[in-house]
Amino acid sequence: MKNERLLDALEKIDEELIAEAAPGNKPPKKSNSVVWMKWGTMAACACLIIGLGIFSIGRNAKPGDTAGSGSGGHESGSVFMSYAGPVFPLSILNDVAGIITVRNIDFDFAAYETKMKYYEVDGEQTGYQDYKTESLVTDSYLLSNTTDEDIVLTASYPFVGTFSNGYKWMPTISVDDSIIETRLYAGRFSGGFYSAHGLNTDKIDRSNIKSAGEWTDFQALLEDGSYIADAYAGYPQMNQKVTVYKLSNIVYDGLDETATNPTLGMEFKVTSSDTHILSYGSTGGRRDRETGEFQQCYHIPKENERDYGKDRYLIVLGEDITGLEVQGYRDGGCEEGEEIKGVTADVECFETTLGEIIWKLLIEERELSYFDEEQIDIASDEILFGSIAELMYDYGLLSDNVAERYEWGSLEDMWTETYNMQRVMYVSFDVVIPANESVRVNASMRKDASFDFVGEGTDRNGYDLVTRLGSKLEFSKQTASVSNTQFIEIIYQNFGFDLENGITQVEIDVNVPHYYMEVRKISSEGEDTD
Repeated sequence: MKNERLLDALEKIDEELIAEAAPGNKPPKKSNSVVWMKWGTMAACACLIIGLGIFSIGRNAKPGDTAGSGSGGHESGSVFMSYAGPVFPLSILNDVAGIITVRNIDFDFAAYETKMKYYEVDGEQTGYQDYKTESLVTDSYLLSNTTDEDIVLTASYPFVGTFSNGYKWMPTISVDDSIIETRLYAGRFSGGFYSAHGLNTDKIDRSNIKSAGEWTDFQALLEDGSYIADAYAGYPQMNQKVTVYKLSNIVYDGLDETATNPTLGMEFKVTSSDTHILSYGSTGGRRDRETGEFQQCYHIPKENERDYGKDRYLIVLGEDITGLEVQGYRDGGCEEGEEIKGVTADVECFETTLGEIIWKLLIEERELSYFDEEQIDIASDEILFGSIAELMYDYGLLSDNVAERYEWGSLEDMWTETYNMQRVMYVSFDVVIPANESVRVNASMRKDASFDFVGEGTDRNGYDLVTRLGSKLEFSKQTASVSNTQFIEIIYQNFGFDLENGITQVEIDVNVPHYYMEVRKISSEGEDTD
């Protein structure tokens, strides 16, 4: 289950919304009956033999538009190299008839105040000036019930983030000033891919990740309602049978002085075009579909190195491999003529399901080194597992159109990219609006800035919002405000703020889909701006 309260929430979602999430040309539809994967008894096939690419998630490095000037700005704001995504309006999953809404969103720039950070060097205290380029956002809604009966709304507040950094940007929800518990749901990857040859090419391979780069990317995702419905639906199952080769007790005797990077190589034959190879702990190899000759390589760590004694895995989806041999090599190239003796390993062969082996390796036994020491996970194991399944069905080896980025079948890549991919997530909660009364709902969060890595605009930080995208609420009025503006100046905008004349709150047009502003830190007298 995505959440212990998934079924309760699903009962309140419009049936039409769910139906829209499953057009016939989408990837395999998520099932509302989700298999609970645990590592259980496996059928063993007796087998005993004795004898990663660099991960990166690219940014959408499109050059910025030529910006307008003054308070008017230009139509959509600059296109930043790193886009943090807009602030979205509150969404309601069930009927909103009889509800009138007034919204105010405040951008608080208190974080821009310069403070000293201190540390100690050789017993002496020193320091440096520091400020954070983020806004503290309070997105406030006055929900008024115009009917004579109480209305229960199933509300869902969207935000842009990743599983790895979501704890920084996840909103806190309060109802009439009381903080309430929420339930987390996660949408699919919100970006796309581009060619290994770069952005400016006619090549169409999907080798590099491109996060959403403009607000219109999110508009395309959310405007028809299918994205949020998909986020609340079940996850796809991974019941496919697989054959697993587990390598343990990998040993190199160290007698060959020419071995600069001792590596274990597994050579085998693939005889069916429907066979797919997945790996865990692999550092490379070779694959020739025409001849069926495959090789998978595994670095052999020394006792003082990370991953020493760690088991490695080769996973076969489809018809089993043949002619398996294990050979030691001098280095990770595993080239012919570089063989060495003294490398041995135990290889256990067994059958299980793809979901069971992924649950074991990526959920139950996942490497804590993938996490920052201060990491706070906002997603449950079930959400992470289901999102891995989605990635494999959408772009990985379970897809009918595998992206080049995932052809190698590295389970570590599936985990790391699922964990770091930008997506829209939702905090869900129920709110009761009494008959002929009003309730105030506040979403409070830190909002990361959009920015450029290089160029003249690196001192400019962007923030934006969308007025109605993805929301069924009827807005009678929307306003926007800025606070603690003594630390910033507004370079471009389409809000209409005028800080010099004290205009820090404005009414915005709900029929204008997108508002933006780009700000710059004001340097105080004596402040180091370098």
